[in-house]
Amino acid sequence: MAADIPEDCIEMPPSLPAEPHDPVDPPNDRFHAAFEQGLLAAWICDLDERYTDVSDALCRLLDRPRELLVGTHVSEFTHPDERAAEAEDAGDMLAGERDRATREKRLLGADGRTVWVLAATRLIRDADGEPLYFVGQASDLTEYHTREQRLRHLADHDPLTGLLNRRGFGRELRRHVSRLTRYGTSGALLMLDLDNFKAYNDAHGHSGGDKLLQAVSSGLSARLRGSDLIGRIGGDEFAALLPEVSSEQAEVVAAALVQSVRELSRPGEPGVTISVGIFVFDDVDRLSEDRAMVGADLAMYAAKHGGRDRHAPFSARTLEEAEAMLLAAPVARPTDPASTNVPRH
Repeated sequence: MAADIPEDCIEMPPSLPAEPHDPVDPPNDRFHAAFEQGLLAAWICDLDERYTDVSDALCRLLDRPRELLVGTHVSEFTHPDERAAEAEDAGDMLAGERDRATREKRLLGADGRTVWVLAATRLIRDADGEPLYFVGQASDLTEYHTREQRLRHLADHDPLTGLLNRRGFGRELRRHVSRLTRYGTSGALLMLDLDNFKAYNDAHGHSGGDKLLQAVSSGLSARLRGSDLIGRIGGDEFAALLPEVSSEQAEVVAAALVQSVRELSRPGEPGVTISVGIFVFDDVDRLSEDRAMVGADLAMYAAKHGGRDRHAPFSARTLEEAEAMLLAAPVARPTDPASTNVPRH
């Protein structure tokens, strides 16, 4: 959400359009000049919500000619998800519960293009209080929404590979753990760390290392299902979330991921492989995001200790092997790659 992004990175939307004016005398030349040539999109609708007049700005906004808009129901150019709320607004105004409505909503431009607007609509009544027609104005918010979406994407994704970053992946893992503890479904978390990446990076430079990371990311993604999630959570570290898989299925996927990186090696070059740790969500009562991350990370250490270029599941034996490895090479925090002395490459 926008609240997760620093406030100084977000451009605030345009101010709310002024209240629509009551065209008490439609033939008035000044009114028509302001209506037709104004900067804000404007329209007049009958009580059945069909356009009876539209401004040039609305035609430009929807990229449609006046002849197509006039006589057409407003819902034809409103996003399907907004139509119920729009109809409710009109119903409330006709029922006398309110005389105006303001909301941010989506319209449909040419070729189904989504147009975000801040729209203000008012019901005009005669001297006796009888409804006559609706008038409305809207300001274009599309550019603001596009920028906001771009900021949200950058906040949650790795710019090099396009995968989820640690922040984005952690959020999805928390959501999955919450569903698991509530509904008891299955799944697995994989932690993946490249082997010998430092040697490759030294031989090919940072540019070559970046290209390899991009190739690895594409290869890993290609071996996963559409429902799976993968993220780059560190320099040469990745994590994958596999919903609704058994331990056997998780091992099949892990083996495929190991093979996908193995296939990237070229004769005569430092061989880059990957070690994968598997943590299966089989103990829902004790499950937490931290426990899953620690378990998968320790399993990945066991895979490295077992020779690299392989996968290993988390188990009691994994804990024993990890403890022996960590005792041989003390670390400050086993789960924090930045503070460990255990070789990860």
